[in-house]
Amino acid sequence: MVVGRPTAWRPMKPPARMPMKLDRLVALLPCSSLEDLDLQRRDEDAEQLLSAWSSLWHPALLAAAKRIPVWQPADTPPSEPCGSLFVIPDCCATLLPDGWIAEAEQGGAWVLRNFENRDQMVAAALDLLRTCDEAASPYGLDKLDREVAADFLALGYCHIQVELLTRKMRYSSNLDEQGLQTAVLAAAGEALVGNGAAARGHLQTAFDRLHEAREYYYPIDTTLLDLTLLAHGTYGEPFRNALERGLPQNVLCSGEVIEAMANRAPDTLACLRQALADDRVSLVGGEFRELPLPLLGPEPIALELSRGLAVYERHLGRRPTVFGRRPFGLTPGLPQILDRLGFTAAFHCTLDDGRFPTAQQGRFQWEGLDGSTVEALGTIPLDAGRATSFLQLAEKLGDSMGMEQTGVVILAHWPGRVSRWYDDLQRIAAYGSVLGKLSTLGEYFSELGTAGRYGQYQPDEYRSPYLMQEAAAGRRDPLSRWVRYFQRCATLDAWQAVCLMEASVRGATTPAEQEAAAATEERLAAAIQDALLDEDRCDALDEQLARLSSEPLRALGQSLVGSPTSTQRGTLIVNPWSFAQPSCNAMPGRAVVDVPAMGFAWMGAESTGAGQPAASRRASGLRWFGLGRTRTPPPLAEAHVLRNEFCEIHFDPHTGAIRSISDDYSRDPRVGQQIALRQARDGVGGEADYSIMAADTLTVTSAGPVLGEMVARGRLVDHDGRRLAGFQQTTRVWRGSRVIELSIELDVDRPPGPNPWESYYAVRFAWKDASAALYRDVNLATAPTELAQFESPHFLDVRRGNQRTTLLFGGLPYHRRFGRKLDTLLVVHGETARHFRLGIGIDVPQPMAAATAFLARPLVLDDRPPPPSATGWLFHLDCRNVLATHWAYGGRRAPRSEAEGEASPTGFRVRLLETEGRSVRVGLRSFRAVAAAWKTPAGDMPAVELPICDDRVEVPIGPYQWVEVEVDFQ
Repeated sequence: MVVGRPTAWRPMKPPARMPMKLDRLVALLPCSSLEDLDLQRRDEDAEQLLSAWSSLWHPALLAAAKRIPVWQPADTPPSEPCGSLFVIPDCCATLLPDGWIAEAEQGGAWVLRNFENRDQMVAAALDLLRTCDEAASPYGLDKLDREVAADFLALGYCHIQVELLTRKMRYSSNLDEQGLQTAVLAAAGEALVGNGAAARGHLQTAFDRLHEAREYYYPIDTTLLDLTLLAHGTYGEPFRNALERGLPQNVLCSGEVIEAMANRAPDTLACLRQALADDRVSLVGGEFRELPLPLLGPEPIALELSRGLAVYERHLGRRPTVFGRRPFGLTPGLPQILDRLGFTAAFHCTLDDGRFPTAQQGRFQWEGLDGSTVEALGTIPLDAGRATSFLQLAEKLGDSMGMEQTGVVILAHWPGRVSRWYDDLQRIAAYGSVLGKLSTLGEYFSELGTAGRYGQYQPDEYRSPYLMQEAAAGRRDPLSRWVRYFQRCATLDAWQAVCLMEASVRGATTPAEQEAAAATEERLAAAIQDALLDEDRCDALDEQLARLSSEPLRALGQSLVGSPTSTQRGTLIVNPWSFAQPSCNAMPGRAVVDVPAMGFAWMGAESTGAGQPAASRRASGLRWFGLGRTRTPPPLAEAHVLRNEFCEIHFDPHTGAIRSISDDYSRDPRVGQQIALRQARDGVGGEADYSIMAADTLTVTSAGPVLGEMVARGRLVDHDGRRLAGFQQTTRVWRGSRVIELSIELDVDRPPGPNPWESYYAVRFAWKDASAALYRDVNLATAPTELAQFESPHFLDVRRGNQRTTLLFGGLPYHRRFGRKLDTLLVVHGETARHFRLGIGIDVPQPMAAATAFLARPLVLDDRPPPPSATGWLFHLDCRNVLATHWAYGGRRAPRSEAEGEASPTGFRVRLLETEGRSVRVGLRSFRAVAAAWKTPAGDMPAVELPICDDRVEVPIGPYQWVEVEVDFQ
């Protein structure tokens, strides 16, 4: 008799002719041996395969057949089917011999097919069992406990997994099948008479037989890690129910989700807090909001982690020590930040798109760019909501066992969204560790000790999916959002530095002022981070940043006045960065003023042109020499040419593009530039078609003496001459500056297509030598790259011998490379910005410093009396490859309290980042005498006192290290 699935399943009526007594339970599988069973299947097929086998382990069926189930190849089914119950998954139907089902029915077999899941298969089999007379089936189902019956089905799932695992490890089965059958039939008999405790005792023996078989070829237990994912709206009743079950689990969530849970679901928060207190749950996370970490510097990453940790502590009374996140966010700059903040381990995997290097072992020491390490788990989680994951469980366990001494499988899922096979796995774990022990991450890492293998991966091995994800989500401004973000960060960084400079010059500050400044800094930094994901209120933020920055700048200007009675007036330019900066935009058309690092320069109002103060003498053009004598420098701009003492730029009069940029001493063309629309052509296999620039005018708008400027206006047209967009490109050079500025405006007629990596408006750069080495920025560090498409919001350094041509992106993060050509994306689908600013540096000493200076706006105070000297510095670093990422007032010595009526200057704190991968001993100097200085290491290690000499502190920094230094003034 063949039993099939009706449209909506219901119990079936007894057949007209009773079948013979049931004596065999057979599942037909699509393989000739378990070694040949293909586990890479659709979820529907995986569900039916597992259901077909495990449904036969129902205690009523076992008791009726008086033997445990067997499997047979679907293409060679038994020739004598009499008395057998066959379960046939849909994927086996085409493998059966023609007419076999009809022959099996005529021969007295039961055949179950066309059922979707185990519940339907079990119900159909039990319905058939009820059709037998009482002598053939003397068992009733009224006394059978549903939970006990579920344990039998889990035993069937465990059995097939042990058999698959045996063959995965290339062993023959060592299972005591007779002992297993005896225990299973004894358990079935007890279960059907309602003796659940005795049934579970016999089931324990059956699971022990399976465990013995598995231990024969691999006697070390494996670990099963439940990874529950939380997001907004997923922390309701299903999550509470899972917590109340008391099973070990690991909860991955951000601080933002915990904050929302505290406000909207306090009962769930209380359950989670209790589970953490009972050590039944481990927290995984760290950040407040899960930002695109590969595009950020160490300061924003550390800030977001600190924000998150504070939320965990406030609401849960503890913090995660294992870092993890659901969206992609892996970067080699992370380990040293995690180590600094006290994380003991990290998930080195992602749960959405993106590429990352996979380790040969699941557990290893993840080594960052600077050599810092953090214990990492690189096992890619299985989706616990899919049947395919549980069909492949033995394969994953075998892979894990083969790579290391202890196997581990991670099962990730949303609360309440798990496959029925996950329940089987939990039931199996209650009887022992035959397939693995359910554990928390805290137990896992503490029991296994430190991994012996190290893994250091290069930045190019990580590939994020951010641009494609934003395009798919329809987010506005996927490119210019980053430009605004980095500009805001630069404004806040400048404010921090100016606050320190002003307080140091003033010589005193109160504890209340220090606390207020720290609180303001933290609040604004958090607002800038949040604006990256939600820009609805950014206008107010930008106004606040502009207003806030002006206050300490005015106070610093007042502190730097030399003689209050002086009648001279001029412009005070302040450089808040840790590197010297030629201020080209501070005094347009007048002079280029070299402002010292963390210093100032003053230019009198009567100064016009170059050559006034010492700071601007470099603008006089004295680099041009001829036959040992000085000659008059040529104009900065003339027909189709811009130049200064560092470079010469030639334009194409027909297109308006930059034909070549050459340096002043070798005259060797380095780079060319144009604007283009890239759009895939229909029916050409995805090949790109670039537009053509057509110039209408090419005009010199400034020929010197300080600024040279050329403006090209025209159209972008396709190969048939149709207009695609209008463009205006303004190219500027200044005397004394190694940076060429490009200001581009687009008037888009044809918008790009939906694929942002295939259709876009871009600035195209091309360089001469295909063998040139390329370096991009990764978390503010300079790293080599060979990728065809990559992220680099600050720069790309093209190095050829001693030549270095630095493309400055001003926050534009996404680029695509074709050999020795680079497309920097300007406009993609969803982008509204039409004005862009980029730069080209000629032999700049340090690309990261040049990129930071390019983002920053000059800090200028007009109508100011002269300071005691025309130029000066307050703090100084003597290594160009070291960048100060944060300044703050206040050293280690506690300042006097306000109650004492006097405030005492204490010192300052600074965080320093080595950007080029070289060990240095940087000299940190202050305009005040230094009493003592310390370097604060990562983790709980004590601070290291640094050697000092007068105003100089010597700080050893390793390659790519990010260190904090605290300095006390005398």
